[in-house]
Amino acid sequence: MNIVTAMRQRLSTFLFLSIMALGLSSGAAAAAEEKIATAPDQDALEVSIAIPIGSSEGRGLSYSRLQFPVVITNRSEKPVRIFQERFSWGYDALSFEVTDPDGKLWKIEKGISAWTMNGPGYWILPPHEHLVIEVNLSDTKTWKPFPTVKDFPADITMRAVFETSPTKESKRLSVWTGRVVSKTEKYRLYDPR
Repeated sequence: MNIVTAMRQRLSTFLFLSIMALGLSSGAAAAAEEKIATAPDQDALEVSIAIPIGSSEGRGLSYSRLQFPVVITNRSEKPVRIFQERFSWGYDALSFEVTDPDGKLWKIEKGISAWTMNGPGYWILPPHEHLVIEVNLSDTKTWKPFPTVKDFPADITMRAVFETSPTKESKRLSVWTGRVVSKTEKYRLYDPR
C-alpha cells in the first residue's frame, strides 16, 4: 500500500468517526433538550400586575407616569418556554384591558414595530419562578394611548392579558401558547401636576 492510499484510509476513518461522534453528541443534546421541550401546559402560567396597595388610597398610579411591573409566574413543575417580547413572536403577547371612569372598556396594546433582526427567541422559565416585565404605558412610541382622563383622582379598573397564539415555531420549539389574565383590580389615577 502506498502512502497516498494509507492517508486516504486514515482520513476516511477519521471522517467516519467524526460524523459518528457528531451524531451521538447531537442525539444527547436533543435528549437533554427534550426534557425541556415537552408540550407546555396551557395552565402553567399566571400573570399579575405588581402595584401594591397604599396605606389609605388603595392601588395608585400617576396619570403622567404609568409605569409598573407585570409578573409572569410558572405555576407548574416543569420549565416553560415563553417567547421574548423583543422579537415579533412575543412582542404583543402582553396587553391590558382598562375600564375608564365612564365605564368604557379599552384595550391597551403595543403599536406596530419594524424588525431589523427577528427570530423566535424565547426565555426558559423554571418551575415556580417569575419573569418580571417592566411596563411604561406612558411610552406612546411603544404602547397605544391610554384613555384620556380629565378629572382627578379618577378610578379605573385594569387587568393584564398575556396571550400567545400557536404558530409553527411555537410547536417546533415547544413554546407556551394560550391566554391568561390577571385579576381585575381597581386603581386610582392621580393628577399629573
